[in-house]
Amino acid sequence: MSYQEMLAHLPLFSCEPTQVLIVGGGDGGILREVVKHSCVEKVTWCEIDGDVVDAAKQFMPSVAKAIGNPKVELLVGDGVAFAEKSKDNSFDVIIVDSSDPVGPAEKLFSKEFYVNAERILKPGGVICSQGECLWLNEELIATMVQDYGACFASAEYATIQVPTYPSGQIGAFMARKRGGKGEVSCRWPVREPKDMELRYYTPEMHAAAFALPAFLQRRLEAPSKKRRLAWQ
Repeated sequence: MSYQEMLAHLPLFSCEPTQVLIVGGGDGGILREVVKHSCVEKVTWCEIDGDVVDAAKQFMPSVAKAIGNPKVELLVGDGVAFAEKSKDNSFDVIIVDSSDPVGPAEKLFSKEFYVNAERILKPGGVICSQGECLWLNEELIATMVQDYGACFASAEYATIQVPTYPSGQIGAFMARKRGGKGEVSCRWPVREPKDMELRYYTPEMHAAAFALPAFLQRRLEAPSKKRRLAWQ
């Protein structure tokens, strides 16, 4: 619940999206959160395993209840290949709900994928991906923010508390494409939740998610300052 709400609402409340791409998230939990936003006109959902979607509908109906929503186009296939073939400036938000960077999900943790993601985002659009655990994956997080995020206007890591995950924590890697109006950082929501059934996400939780432990903040900040100076 906390993971799905934060992974979806952090990027969605960081802009005013109409076109959303979900990669992964076969249980339908991210989709359930995305369609709560009345401003969203279409959701393209690319899930590699159709059997997971079918199992979620059968065994987890409360999670999968948005499957079949008329705004949703479900494509069973590889999200990396879909991003490679998509047109420039197609989506306001991309949400990547993937497993760990091994096996089928490995390419979703590659620089090539994020170059394509940046290309298919609209100006000012936001990508939010499962960003691994700060206690266990510091080097991977640094690579995502400093390397994969280099082609974006901003790249950040937000923390989510999930009791059932290793170390009780998981992260969200967030990046915004250049060319938008307003704040570059995704740290502050630009809209307020209205008439939404939410159990975890609040605007205060949104901002607080970007407060990081000192060791990770030091690891991420210095290189990013050099990179921002290079853009000026």
